[in-house]
Amino acid sequence: MIRSGKGLTVDDIRKLSPSAKISEPVGTTNPKRWSNAAPNTIDCQHFPSKVEARVYLLLCGMFGKSNIRRQVTMPLVAGAGNAQLKPLRMTVDFAVMDGVKVKFWVDAKTKRKSREWLRGVSLFSATWGEIVEWDGLGNVPEQLVKLRAAEGL
Repeated sequence: MIRSGKGLTVDDIRKLSPSAKISEPVGTTNPKRWSNAAPNTIDCQHFPSKVEARVYLLLCGMFGKSNIRRQVTMPLVAGAGNAQLKPLRMTVDFAVMDGVKVKFWVDAKTKRKSREWLRGVSLFSATWGEIVEWDGLGNVPEQLVKLRAAEGL
C-alpha cells in the first residue's frame, strides 16, 4: 500500500509504479524542521521524503528490489573521531549490490545540502567510493549510467 504525505501525488506514484496500491494522502510537514520533507510509505517501507521514495522506486525498476539496500551506515575511517575515540559514521540512502558486494552508492538529494553532508561525503568518497546524488527527476545521472554499464547491471 502506498501512502503519500504532501510529497508524491497519486499521478506521480502511478507513473513510477503502475501496479501500486494507493491510499489517500496523509501527513503534514513541520515548519520547525531543517527540511520540510513529507514522509511517505511505499510497499510497507517508510521513507522520510518524497525524493527518497522516488529514487527508491526508480532504482528498484533499474536493478531489482533484491539488489537495493536502504539506509546503509558505514564508518568514516579517513576522518578523525571525537575526544572519546568514537568513530565518525555516515548513512547513505541506498547501496546497489551485486550479491554481497556493493557496486555503488546512491543518495537521494535535492539542491539543499547541509554542511555536515558536504564534509561527510568527501570523507565517505575517500573511504568507500563515490556517492551518486540523484533527485529522481529528469534524466538518470550520467555517473549512474556509466557505473551501470561498466558493472554490467
